[in-house]
Amino acid sequence: MSPVAFTVVIPAYNPDPALLGRAIESAWVVAGVDRVIVIDDGSAEPVRVDDERTTLVRQDNAGPSRARNHGLDVACQGGGEAPDGVIFLDADDELLAPGMEHLLALIERTGAGAGLPARIERSRDGGELLKEIPAEWRDGTLSTPHDTWRPTVLFSTSGLVLMRPVLETGLRFDETICVVEDRELMHRAALVAPFAMGAQPGVMMTKHEAGSNLTSAAHFPTRVRGHVAIMDRYFTPDVPESARKDWRDATRWLINAVAKAPVDDETWRLLVDAAKRTGCPVPIKARVRRATRGILSSR
Repeated sequence: MSPVAFTVVIPAYNPDPALLGRAIESAWVVAGVDRVIVIDDGSAEPVRVDDERTTLVRQDNAGPSRARNHGLDVACQGGGEAPDGVIFLDADDELLAPGMEHLLALIERTGAGAGLPARIERSRDGGELLKEIPAEWRDGTLSTPHDTWRPTVLFSTSGLVLMRPVLETGLRFDETICVVEDRELMHRAALVAPFAMGAQPGVMMTKHEAGSNLTSAAHFPTRVRGHVAIMDRYFTPDVPESARKDWRDATRWLINAVAKAPVDDETWRLLVDAAKRTGCPVPIKARVRRATRGILSSR
């Protein structure tokens, strides 16, 4: 593979210092990485970085999308030459050098503009679970940009690579949406150039306790608003049937999950109305569960 220069962007909000240190160390091990940028997103206690090679930038708290965009701005307009690519890493995850280098080689071989590796999820008790790339994408590229909507946990930001041709379009995270902002950005990246999916695990991800991350039930109202905003934006008449099925599956899962959660009526109605607009039937069991919950909560 020809010489390349990659920048790793790590957003951090009240991070565990030990985990952040491991994240930074793992980034520097990946061949081709010549810059690591940590964006302190207004942590209660200012983030400290002991590695003198690493750039630390502070901002007022504005959320992960703004922090990642800030990192992209610093990486691409920092006074020097723009990197060949940017790799994103969460502050409590680690890059796995062999898997990331495998992905970078795959990106070069396929002419992809972005890519993701398989990953390993690590629980707090030390257990590990491999999240593999589906067979039809493994060590290749997505068949269509619409594949980014498929209901799978793989489409998250840690380990995401964006190459210079995509970065030069001005691609940034949409700061008006939350939870699904990573998929939305990946969809737009896949519209620019092929999107590679590396079979070797390139990220060790920390699995949080229930309720502690943005995909937990505590954040369902935010998740529903993001899901509906994206569905209204991209679920158009020309979407292929395979993508329609993915949207229906994702919407059905969210409806069933929200029906069991203590969310407000406005959130429930917002999701149900969006499902009706897109032809996604609301499961009877979910309706009954939601009605039952309402009766019980009124007593």
